[in-house]
Amino acid sequence: MYESFLEFGYVVKRFGEVQKAAQNPCEDFLFFPFCDTEAIKEALLQAYYGAGYQNIAVYIAVVEEHAEERFDVICDPEKMIVLDDRQASKCDAWWDGAEKAAKDDGRAFARIRRSRIQLRYYESMRSPGEFGRLNSPIDKWEEGEKLYDDMTRMGVTCISQCRTMKAKDKPLFILPANKWKA
Repeated sequence: MYESFLEFGYVVKRFGEVQKAAQNPCEDFLFFPFCDTEAIKEALLQAYYGAGYQNIAVYIAVVEEHAEERFDVICDPEKMIVLDDRQASKCDAWWDGAEKAAKDDGRAFARIRRSRIQLRYYESMRSPGEFGRLNSPIDKWEEGEKLYDDMTRMGVTCISQCRTMKAKDKPLFILPANKWKA
């Protein structure tokens, strides 16, 4: 549990808007480790994602349920979480629901779109849905290019720990996103 506090503290310090959105719940969590963590988690999600938080809470529960033993900063997501096509489709539906619920709140909607990048990145590697093996190479290329454009527009510069993305003229978008490393 102590490691979780340290990792969460690092995330809060690194991402100022998360810290600002959840200042009081985070303070409770960091200074009173025996508090109701589920209530704090819900308050954090609600403060950050607005009306779409309930869908994201369900998504997080599914990811936690299907996670391997431990998340690792350096490990690629497909080694940490295993979802089949049906489960990945449900995850997409929850993110769609979150976007729909927060459509009138510009900040929450933007945060949801930016956070959804991690699921799209994962799907690019695992090949369900729009990145599926049954889709044509042209469709996969177009989805990969959309993902790349969204990632760069939203400020993503690294794909994994200290590995920057290739310039747009270099990646082959038909490849999984984790192969776009420079």
